[in-house]
Amino acid sequence: MPPRPPWQALTVAGTYAVAGLLWIVGSDALLAYAAPAEWLPTLQALKGMAFILATAGLLYVLLRRLARYQAEVSEQVREKAALRGRQEAFESLAEHAPDLIARFDRGLRYTYVNPRVSEAAGRPRADFLGRTHAELGYEPALVALWDNHLEQARDQGEMQQLTFRMSGSSGRQRFYEARLVPEGGEAGGPAESVLAITRDLTELQESQQRVEQLSVLYAALSAANQMIMRAADRYELFESVCRILTDQSGLEMAWIGLIEPQTQWVAPRAWAGGERAERYLERCRVSADPRRPEGQGPVGRALQAEATVVFDDFLGAPEAVPWQGAARELGYSAVAACPLQAGGEVIGALAVYAGRTDFFSDEVVRLIEELAGDVGYALDRFELEERTRYLAAHDLVTGLPNRAQMLDRLEQALTRWRRFGGRLAVLFLDLDRFKGVNDAFGHEVGDQLLQEVAQRLLGVTREMDTVCRQGGDEFLLLLPEIDSAEDAAQVAEKVVAALASPFCLAGTELVVTPSIGISLCPEDGVEADTLVRNADTAMYSAKHGGRNRYCFFTEPMNRRVQQRLEMESGLRDAERRGELELGYQPQVDIASGAVVGVEALVRWRHPRHGLISPANFIPVAEESGQIARIGDWVLAEACRQCAAWRETALAGLPVAVNLSAAQLGRSDLAEGILRHLEAYGLPSSALQLEMTEGLFFHETEPVRSTLQSLQRSGLQLVVDDFGTGYSNLGYLKRFPVAKLKIDESFVRGLPEDTEDVVISSTLIRMAHGLRLRVIAEGVETAEQLAFLREHGCDEAQGFYFSRPLAGADLARWAQRR
Repeated sequence: MPPRPPWQALTVAGTYAVAGLLWIVGSDALLAYAAPAEWLPTLQALKGMAFILATAGLLYVLLRRLARYQAEVSEQVREKAALRGRQEAFESLAEHAPDLIARFDRGLRYTYVNPRVSEAAGRPRADFLGRTHAELGYEPALVALWDNHLEQARDQGEMQQLTFRMSGSSGRQRFYEARLVPEGGEAGGPAESVLAITRDLTELQESQQRVEQLSVLYAALSAANQMIMRAADRYELFESVCRILTDQSGLEMAWIGLIEPQTQWVAPRAWAGGERAERYLERCRVSADPRRPEGQGPVGRALQAEATVVFDDFLGAPEAVPWQGAARELGYSAVAACPLQAGGEVIGALAVYAGRTDFFSDEVVRLIEELAGDVGYALDRFELEERTRYLAAHDLVTGLPNRAQMLDRLEQALTRWRRFGGRLAVLFLDLDRFKGVNDAFGHEVGDQLLQEVAQRLLGVTREMDTVCRQGGDEFLLLLPEIDSAEDAAQVAEKVVAALASPFCLAGTELVVTPSIGISLCPEDGVEADTLVRNADTAMYSAKHGGRNRYCFFTEPMNRRVQQRLEMESGLRDAERRGELELGYQPQVDIASGAVVGVEALVRWRHPRHGLISPANFIPVAEESGQIARIGDWVLAEACRQCAAWRETALAGLPVAVNLSAAQLGRSDLAEGILRHLEAYGLPSSALQLEMTEGLFFHETEPVRSTLQSLQRSGLQLVVDDFGTGYSNLGYLKRFPVAKLKIDESFVRGLPEDTEDVVISSTLIRMAHGLRLRVIAEGVETAEQLAFLREHGCDEAQGFYFSRPLAGADLARWAQRR
């Protein structure tokens, strides 16, 4: 209650003054009138003294009242100053406090927030003042939680506590604990306001989780180290380590792969993580070669850098595109890969996959690295043991598997055949007249020759094939999982061709030829010994038939090989006999639907076998060296047809013609093309030259010179089958590339196949980024076309529009369209 001013005392004093004046004047008159003369002086003296006493008493009362008022005013001034000081101290502390501090009035509206509240919410402080949680737009569940506790603190006058989660300004979920303190009001009664002090416990909670995670990983590391001591071989070790990591550390999947030295592919040797892990590894390949897209992921980079590589955002990393479809489907969000070393060299990698992006902290990575180091230590131990086993299973001269190892692998292949079916082949190879080399130059040169032969045999076989030295000058080749006898014949032809070049040994050139026998499973046997014996028999037939050749064990197989030879022979005269013809497939602008070009496709109409697909005779033409001649005929015929379309709806449209590697190797290619154009009065824009991406990868000096000649001549290039190979994309800047053609293998699965969707859309964006047009081939459905249109693909061709047609038929088709 504020002090009362002394106006009442002043009024009394004034009244007293008037009364005193009246008393003095009136009393004197009264005394003069009523008192005896002799008493008059005495009475006047007493009257004066009484007045003085009354005046003194009144003055005393007034001074006391004034002093009390001044004291009350001073006390209130001190109290207000103290209150203002406390408020300033509170706000000063709150402004710099690490906690989130806010004050609410009785209506649960914000009256104060410190800067930490603004930072956490990502909105200015002014937005809060005078508004409730609901008015600020928070989630209804969070609003209900806060308002319930605020009402209890306000109405009951007791502190309340709550915990909650909320997304911060960065979008990350954070964990908070709040204490609500009532302010003002009487004890135990309703409060005037509520002070909320909120602490961000996210880091504390995450720290606790990390401690728990590290404890689990330490336990897994201990279990793995115990397994390292007990493991009998590397594969038992690999499987145990992978299983322990997934069972005890919270990882979704772990696998260990080893580098295949010849191909640089990383072959999975052990994995854990259930069916998902198997599905992932079946769909995804990894390479240690940095030139391949499959070598740009975490495993490939770890192998190249010989250091741990972590992809915290595996699904968002552009380098991880080849694996993102499978990873997204199977729930793998982050990957860490550690190289594995044995004998001082990197031989493979340990890759682990987590379901969340923040799994691989520095501590976790160090533990995984420690585990990878322990595995490497065990591998060194196994290396010594494996070396002993290797010497027992391999030929000491060539390093190839010996006969025992070969028979073991043949038994494995036969087991797989019995389970899954299919075919496999055994090739028995004998070097003709090898004994003469030993006699003339000695066994040292003979051994060097065997080593060179072994390398050439490895160069013409697949990774899954097995080449072994049977003994002496004999070799065995195992070809599992082949589709037909022709596949085995092709390998035999490659072997004959590979050994045809002289061997430069002992300062001279040595020539050896092979005699090869081929047996097939199941046609020629289903047991290992039987297949080897029958191949040996067929080898002697080849040797007796003239050497430097191959022979199948059965006559029907020989007949099929003869059919291929017949095709090669017939192809030589097909052009002269007029059996070659061109079909033309339109290329359509997706946006307008207009025909903007055609592609010339060669066909062979055999007099006895009818129309032969290029997929059957083009490989024969390439292997027999006839492809360049056929390519010249295609160029000339395409120019003739283009000139014939001058008066049709196809006038002025470019014709795309495929070029082979043999044509690109010729220095006069550009001059020859210009001669064809000049002969029919066509500009250089009438032709577009298609070549596969792989031709740029093998960009030799002759090829580079030819491409530069084409560039100077104004001829444009179309990169065919784009995305199926991997090359230095610098050629897109160096040469006049007009279009990139997306291979039909990426179009076939659209729009359902996730990987095809990612690859196709990425290729389109990349091409447009380079200001190139994109054409998709193999379009067969409206759904595929709709996807390509949606993602901005420029052109398309395929059966959806038209099959390849003869020149006149295509002109009529275009006119009707």
